[in-house]
Amino acid sequence: MTHSTQLYTRLEELLPRAAHKPLFKLLEKYEVAIRISRPRSSKWGDYRYGRGLVQPVISVNGDLHESLFLLTLVHEFAHHSVAINFPRRVKPHGTEWQSTFQDMLSPFLENGSFPNEILPELKRHMMKPKATVTADPKLHTALMKLRGNEGPFLFELSSGQCFVFNQRTYQMQGKRRTRFVCKDVSSGRQYLFRSSVAVSF
Repeated sequence: MTHSTQLYTRLEELLPRAAHKPLFKLLEKYEVAIRISRPRSSKWGDYRYGRGLVQPVISVNGDLHESLFLLTLVHEFAHHSVAINFPRRVKPHGTEWQSTFQDMLSPFLENGSFPNEILPELKRHMMKPKATVTADPKLHTALMKLRGNEGPFLFELSSGQCFVFNQRTYQMQGKRRTRFVCKDVSSGRQYLFRSSVAVSF
């Protein structure tokens, strides 16, 4: 598939230099449109195909750190590959996607595309990749620190402790499976937070 020069130039700006060559090979191999999106609080990227689309589309937020941008982009390429190679319905993040994602990301793990600060956690994560990085607190925290965000992070707080998030004050209530229940102090409402959310006091 032929992509515009503008796309390659933009991706060069957003990706680690070592990732350019292997990533551009994926672009040449797959018939998929790439869109650089505005920041979205609900997701970092997505993959869409099927009814109403001329061709499959991968979108990735343009405000991400280069390591997270790369990880998200390859994550979505893996979805595209699964859609092609497994036309029967399979789980979005099942074994087919996991093995495809592992194979696709492997070259980037060995060529210096990712900094040493996150490489151990990323390699551990990729042994059985989760649907989202935020479901892996250790990797998510390492990625957030690359952006200069040193925390504190929610999982470091004690039950009953108060913190500020998005200019609102919450109180830690306890853990529910992989998330924390936190109460909005002003409204009394309870919310579920990812354990690796960065907060302030």
